[in-house]
Amino acid sequence: MGSESRKSQRRIGLSLSLIALLVLFGRELNAKDPAKFTVEMMTSEKGAIASKMWTVGTAIIITEPLSLSTPCDQIDGEVEIQRRKIFVKLKPAEKAPIRDAECSRKTAPAGVKVMIRDLPTGNFQVTLETPQRVTTENLLIDW
Repeated sequence: MGSESRKSQRRIGLSLSLIALLVLFGRELNAKDPAKFTVEMMTSEKGAIASKMWTVGTAIIITEPLSLSTPCDQIDGEVEIQRRKIFVKLKPAEKAPIRDAECSRKTAPAGVKVMIRDLPTGNFQVTLETPQRVTTENLLIDW
């Protein structure tokens, strides 16, 4: 009887370990984790901003030209990772733009840069959706 009890405890322990690993792995590849991505407004001081997707190490970087009506407008970014598919959605912020003296002296943003960090190696299908267009590219993280 003691032997069966120990086997049962081992099975439960192994099952819990397996579940924990699956949860951690699933969380890594199916996340809306704000810590894994950043969205940065860009100005065109150094020329036009190109629409481009590329990899650096374990990160995917996306630049996209966007036209905003004023320097005070902001962009909301959302990144959703579903296994090997990444969906990036950029849209004008829904909240009212800040209108102050400092804001009015800024240069209007000409584009946006999105960085998605800490990705595992492998192929990813990346879809970018903006108010102007939707585009999809296949990228390889190969570090």
